[in-house]
Amino acid sequence: MIVSNRQLLPGWAHGRLFRTGILFATLLLCLLIWILDPLVDARLLGNSRFLDQLLSPSRTEIYVRSLMSLTALIAGLVIAVLQRRLSLQYRLLNEQRESLQQIIRAEPECVKTLSRSGELLQMNPAGLAMIEADSLEQVQGRCVYDLIAPEDRDAFMAFNRRIFAGESVRLQYRVIGLKGARPLSTAMPCRCSTPTGGSRHIWR
Repeated sequence: MIVSNRQLLPGWAHGRLFRTGILFATLLLCLLIWILDPLVDARLLGNSRFLDQLLSPSRTEIYVRSLMSLTALIAGLVIAVLQRRLSLQYRLLNEQRESLQQIIRAEPECVKTLSRSGELLQMNPAGLAMIEADSLEQVQGRCVYDLIAPEDRDAFMAFNRRIFAGESVRLQYRVIGLKGARPLSTAMPCRCSTPTGGSRHIWR
């Protein structure tokens, strides 16, 4: 059984369309710099040299506009490159998560994810069969303490708290299936840390 705190996996915008939009916006900004710079100068100085500054800029004006355009272009390229790297990392994480989910689904023993309060978040097919549930939706979000035999319930609740406190312990308990079966289960947790500082435990 995997016991963990709820986590939201952040999503990142990704794809060629997004990067193309970034580069297009950067090029448009570079073009606007050459148009807006003389326009701003003409408005601030109150003269009518807009067309002259636009079509025949001085060396200083060319240098300033080129520098601003280059800065905008570099910034756009950096954003596009960083976004691509984030997209690849996000895709890799999704592939790894899917591989892990396939392994858990194929596991012949019960593997489930609980919240700190005992709420059932995930359970593999072997676990669903053990508690005689037809689907995950039938029991997802339900407190698993109700599925523990009354004589073992207090020990199981204390066990769950001890695991989240960082202890490494084992527990043997009986489960009450939805159809009345009472299979015996042994919890053997293996603790590992999560990136958010929480804890996750595998019980078998």
